[in-house]
Amino acid sequence: MNKIAIENLEVYKRAEQLLFRVYKPIKNYPKYEKHRLSQITVILFIIFLAFMHLGNKVKSKRKVYLQTADAFLQMLKVCFRLARYEKYIGKEFGRQISLELTEIGKMLGGWIRS
Repeated sequence: MNKIAIENLEVYKRAEQLLFRVYKPIKNYPKYEKHRLSQITVILFIIFLAFMHLGNKVKSKRKVYLQTADAFLQMLKVCFRLARYEKYIGKEFGRQISLELTEIGKMLGGWIRS
């Protein structure tokens, strides 16, 4: 895949849009989770986006960066499963997030294989 502006990559766009979509519900986690699960989830999202950006920029290490991004994506899935388990997010909202993260993961996997 040729290097193109990261903002034009569909997988990046979808991940960024998902972050914007979940940011407010994450901020509304219970107060005692402010510096734990909610903060970790946002940081994981930002690091995930950063590694996709690096994968797009540094061709010689693309696969390594994208595989690292995939690992952060898996950690995000765990965070949202925990949030759903603790009822910080609704069951249906959690299911939608899970489906979107799975779809982003499939797109990322295709990018890794290309």
